[in-house]
Amino acid sequence: MKVPIQHLTNQEKKVMSYFWAEDRPLTISNLSNLCNEKIEGHHLNVVIKSLITKGYLKVTGRTGNARMYYGTLSFEEYNSKQLKSIISTDKNLLNVSELLFRLTEVDEQIIDYEALEDWIKESKSKYESK
Repeated sequence: MKVPIQHLTNQEKKVMSYFWAEDRPLTISNLSNLCNEKIEGHHLNVVIKSLITKGYLKVTGRTGNARMYYGTLSFEEYNSKQLKSIISTDKNLLNVSELLFRLTEVDEQIIDYEALEDWIKESKSKYESK
């Protein structure tokens, strides 16, 4: 199933980060134990429901009375789709300001700056050779 990429709120990103880190189905109780603090005034149930509506989570079954949820795409797939959504489809040009904005939202530790620099150089040389 293709997951349409939709913007995630900070709370949704925080919850998804636990699914990406654990890489297994989780219950709301599991999530509560993982995220020691409250999700900025929101109940986990509300954030979970929103993530299901947006297509990022699915119910995979039950354990006792608790529903088990799993992420429908990996962290890498999410970031790839985010980056692709920045590319303008009509001119196939990169919206640089949007790219920079999105990169500032990402945890610094997961940005491969060397790969990003290589990509920029490669893109620039392709553009200049036209």
